[in-house]
Amino acid sequence: MINQLLQRSHRPSRRSRGTVPPKHNSTQDDQHAHRTTARRPAQPTKATPLTPMTHRQDTTQLSEHTPSLLFLRFSLFSMRFSLLAAAATGLLTVASALNPIVVQDRYLYDSVTNERFFMVGVDYQPGGAAAVTSGSDPLSDPDICRRDAYLFQQLGVNTIRVYSIDPTISHDECFGILNAAGIYVVLDVNSPLEGQHLNRYEPWTTYTGPYMEHVFSVIEATSGYPNLLGYFAGNEVVNDEESAEFSPRYLKAVTRDMKSYISNHASRDIPVGYSAADDLKYRVELAEYLACGDDGNADFFGVNSYSWCGTQTFQSSGYDKLTAAFDNFTIPVFFSEYGCIEVTPRIFQEVEALYTTNMTSVFSGGLIYEFSMEENGYGIVEIDHDDESLTLLPDYEALRTRYAAVPTAVPGPALTRSGGSSNAYATGPTCPDAGAYTNINGTTSLPAAVDNVPDLIADGIPTDLNIWRGRPVITDMDTETTLRIVGVDGGEVQQKALVRLSEDPEGAVELAVASSVATASRTATATRSGASSSSGTASATSTASGGSSSETTTSGAMKMLGAGAGAGVLAAAVVVGVAVVM
Repeated sequence: MINQLLQRSHRPSRRSRGTVPPKHNSTQDDQHAHRTTARRPAQPTKATPLTPMTHRQDTTQLSEHTPSLLFLRFSLFSMRFSLLAAAATGLLTVASALNPIVVQDRYLYDSVTNERFFMVGVDYQPGGAAAVTSGSDPLSDPDICRRDAYLFQQLGVNTIRVYSIDPTISHDECFGILNAAGIYVVLDVNSPLEGQHLNRYEPWTTYTGPYMEHVFSVIEATSGYPNLLGYFAGNEVVNDEESAEFSPRYLKAVTRDMKSYISNHASRDIPVGYSAADDLKYRVELAEYLACGDDGNADFFGVNSYSWCGTQTFQSSGYDKLTAAFDNFTIPVFFSEYGCIEVTPRIFQEVEALYTTNMTSVFSGGLIYEFSMEENGYGIVEIDHDDESLTLLPDYEALRTRYAAVPTAVPGPALTRSGGSSNAYATGPTCPDAGAYTNINGTTSLPAAVDNVPDLIADGIPTDLNIWRGRPVITDMDTETTLRIVGVDGGEVQQKALVRLSEDPEGAVELAVASSVATASRTATATRSGASSSSGTASATSTASGGSSSETTTSGAMKMLGAGAGAGVLAAAVVVGVAVVM
């Protein structure tokens, strides 16, 4: 979200949903002003400590409709992994644990297993827009990345969205940490800094050579990471009549230039998409416009939606109409932001709907807004930026409970990616005439690449710009953060080590989550490569001291591994298998 980042000007949490607030007199202020919502009152701190959740086994309770005998088994990490227990030294070697994600037609797929991928995610920009400066960003401090990647693992997350980075500094270690933890990154290429975003009302004044040089620099700095899932070319740029008139064609132009640069200078065709404002008037038409044609067509479309609040239902929240609106959409669609705060404490009931058949045939998951508590009051953790200590809020546990209940088997079509490993950019459907659109300017006449942009696309970013050209880390790194983490109950989390994921030669799925707490059990379903699926339950007990642990397993591929003294405590198995069974 991040008001200053990527054209944010509103959030429908403390006002009537589906409306657009008045535009500020100053365009610059409108694009970069924080939402003035006061922070929510502090919630009670007495709650269950950071304890692994129990997986919901009866997935039929999550949906009103189970029409098919085909079950789509989907993954929190879309990989077949094994657990490599952290050694007493707390070091790991980062390899490419994750396969790149690709687009085929309207879904996301693992490029190696060819199985469908769902985002189970959270939006991530600690410090908000005010913290965006040259020389630092959310993925530049390895210890902070270790802290938060550990908490992402505990939360059950497989994808994060980052709104802004500095391409001149190294992100190798943080991307490596996230890779090892089984976490993909969707990255915005814009920032709130001058010259690094489009002016929504006068985009021709900001679509310049220096602007595209920044965009290409972000691509150059991050395209080498296998867990870079995709790029957002814009965020909520179109949110009123004036921006709907002037901005759409520039969004397609930026997307066109990005994809051309990626095709020429990256090792793979990384998907490029857009994140849309929570406004019914423009959302669907803009999606259709951005997806059409072969000149600047988007590869995916993110929806920012805050319409489901508290105990609403699929119907009363409008999720039924939202899903129906994208029923015939031609590219992947997912929630790039969701999670209303009009009703507190947040219960995240909409998570259940998103991962059941009401929505899985259309949506590819989503990302809850947001990880850290900022001025707008959406965070699930509180960060003290003086010493970078972190306190879990009750909403963190509420979301963890919901994500733990995401079923391993959801009724749905048997979908696997067809064709080999090619991920060439696809052509969208034919664009209609501009007059076919009611609320946006849908012209297919795009601005030509400006200034030195054609040269940059052809030759790449000059080496004298000192862009950090990121590559996967292959050196040893610490797995445990030194930063303080305080649980919801007020107690300090003692064991904070990541569990590294590595590919099992036999294709089995084994994963445990490091924790400072005691017992848990969870149903797990996994698939061996080239074999039929099997399932079972796994449970484990452990002590906060890490001195002892016990193991109970069944015949399933998912199992708990006991931890030796000093190796860290392994507490809960996490579902990571993907398969389709009939």
